[in-house]
Amino acid sequence: MASSSSSSSVRSWRTAFLTLRDETSSGAPAGTSVDQLVHNLIFANSHSIISAASDLPPHEVTSDVLFLLELVANVDACRYGEDITQTFTLTCHLIHGICHRVSFEFNSSSFIVILDSFQNMVAFFLGQGVPRAVISPNATTFKPVMECLETIRRLTSVYQGKFSPLENIQLIKFLLHILECFHPEFVDLYNSNANKSRSTAENGNRFPRFTCLWEVHTLAFTMLAEAFSRAGSFFPFDIWQSTIEVYILFAAWFK
Repeated sequence: MASSSSSSSVRSWRTAFLTLRDETSSGAPAGTSVDQLVHNLIFANSHSIISAASDLPPHEVTSDVLFLLELVANVDACRYGEDITQTFTLTCHLIHGICHRVSFEFNSSSFIVILDSFQNMVAFFLGQGVPRAVISPNATTFKPVMECLETIRRLTSVYQGKFSPLENIQLIKFLLHILECFHPEFVDLYNSNANKSRSTAENGNRFPRFTCLWEVHTLAFTMLAEAFSRAGSFFPFDIWQSTIEVYILFAAWFK
């Protein structure tokens, strides 16, 4: 019975991704956007998709995940507005779930694809280059940001012995970019709730939005420290300098 269920999930995965590849390579059907295709083929079956991951060859899972990431991350966010917010959120959640079930097989180029795709989505969630009418950062949008970071952290944890200094440098640049993106949001929130937020933060009762932002901040800096512990001696001067500048940028708010 379990074998039958497993085979069914595998078929669902392969059918969904093969159809998505076919439809997008030949152009989406009239009246259907890439966003809609991904929802209909992947997210509508996300439970079975995630369940199937552990029963598929790692190289197949990796290939399909990279395809989905590139496809979604390159969608025009301003054009689709709220719909793409949901698409990005579901993509982060799906890949977060998959990476906890199977070990990806990737090289330097595919790792950069993952970082670049997540960077595009995280920048969107934090309102970078997107009108406020499309998205306004809040506690809800910080959850997929956390899932992006947790996914990257898991990948680096599993494969840390195989990461080259160049890949670690790419990771550092990704993390610094994320921190720089949400610094204005951090400052805005910190200032707007100067007395109230700081008081509740000291008592351990932060507001949801402040708590989520704080968690992203903490995880990103933790991952920075881990990367420097792994390969800091190989990093060039400009990476050290950029990291110190970001630390100083945030340290100014904790005096």
